[in-house]
Amino acid sequence: MTQVGVAKVLAYVVAWSLCDAQGKPAPISEDTVNRLHPDRFAVIREAVDAHEERIEAERSAEKNALAGVIVSSPISPSLVS
Repeated sequence: MTQVGVAKVLAYVVAWSLCDAQGKPAPISEDTVNRLHPDRFAVIREAVDAHEERIEAERSAEKNALAGVIVSSPISPSLVS
């Protein structure tokens, strides 16, 4: 686990099904994330990375779609006939 990985997980994860030893929902905190088994952390980090990649692809597609649109003002009729 890197600090960047922990920070990214904390930035994206808003809810999870992880529970503590008493069966209560584990808080989403730096301490909890640092205590995760490396394999469990890897699964969460991969999900966060996949989400981030999907969002970036959607933004890129939207940006590319807008890049082809040319908006120009209407042309006024000529005053000279």
